[in-house]
Amino acid sequence: MPSNHLLRRIGTAVAAVGLTASLAACASEDPTAPDTGDSGSSAGGDVTVGSFAFPESEILGEIYSQALEDAGFKVTERFNIGPRQQTIPALQDGSINLIPEYNGNLLAYYDTEYTERTTEEVDGALTDLAGNL
Repeated sequence: MPSNHLLRRIGTAVAAVGLTASLAACASEDPTAPDTGDSGSSAGGDVTVGSFAFPESEILGEIYSQALEDAGFKVTERFNIGPRQQTIPALQDGSINLIPEYNGNLLAYYDTEYTERTTEEVDGALTDLAGNL
């Protein structure tokens, strides 16, 4: 059975991907929204999953890719993109739709003076941030 620490990290990554998709929505529509049937693409639509340039991010990206494919999405993978300075612009310009991310690191990228410490506080700050982008 996985440790609580591992489960917490996986849970944080899952929440981060959801938030990252929300932040990406500022540049384009939500790739995981239900298909309206007018795009002519696969049942779930098209999603491009990216990753940072380190193995853990690529592994998580692959897990998300497989889960999305199982849900009916047509998935393109763009792994090993680089640091946030490259992945955030890729999310904003729509060349990727989501990427595994750590919530605390994402908050620190946008707010270098953040004071939030708990998961709930960080999630709340990121949700507020996403509403202001």
